[in-house]
Amino acid sequence: MERYSETKKINFIMFIENSFFYISLPRCASTSFMASCIKQNLTIKHLNEIYDIENQKKTQKKDNREINFHEFQYEFSHVHEPLIGLRKKFGDEHEVISVKRDKYERFISLWKHIIHEMDLKVDKDTFQKCLKLNLDEILFYDNYDVLNPREVDKVVNEFILKNELSNINDYGKNMLKILVRPHSSYHHYDPNIIWFDFNELYKLEEWVSNKLNIDFKLLKINSSQHYKPNLVLDDNFKKKYDLIYKIYDEFKTKKTIL
Repeated sequence: MERYSETKKINFIMFIENSFFYISLPRCASTSFMASCIKQNLTIKHLNEIYDIENQKKTQKKDNREINFHEFQYEFSHVHEPLIGLRKKFGDEHEVISVKRDKYERFISLWKHIIHEMDLKVDKDTFQKCLKLNLDEILFYDNYDVLNPREVDKVVNEFILKNELSNINDYGKNMLKILVRPHSSYHHYDPNIIWFDFNELYKLEEWVSNKLNIDFKLLKINSSQHYKPNLVLDDNFKKKYDLIYKIYDEFKTKKTIL
């Protein structure tokens, strides 16, 4: 099957302290990173100034003393913005960093997070149904090209129909799109990315500390570990996952900076 090729590089991008770009990948410590930057009063800018942290603070009439940093993801917006646009606005000489994680662990962590979001922001019926879904009910879409946004929409619609999630709202649908979309669609194997391993985040702390001449420490934030979905990391899961995502996960990996 011919795979869809996107022309725009759309990522979760933040411009930190007028110094470097950070790509926020789902379930790769991005919430902890953003909260840590805010707690240490670092400047975070976006292509759309509405989402700049200082502007969001003004809108909510809050300063750092009033922010619950373990809950802040429910108070501050995360947005998709093109790296090419940010480079055009802020300059293309800045370094780009991000965090990589084991692909299987990341997917299961993301599914746990989605269940958490269904519990809090959708409805209890949808939450309970998602909690009980098994591997085959979740990863059924091996015949779709999930780089193509139109195909992603088809997968989500079929997912909702198959699993009788008729009460799901637009927010829940968007969360399912994040689940289905390949991880590589966020970074597109940009050869200039400096990668840090999820299991060695102290190296990220050291890099930011040296870059900004501060003592940078990541906050520990994880709100979904207590959920126990019907999805486990075993050989069967790996086989099912790779049937869909291997073509996306392994493309051009040798050209990234690790």
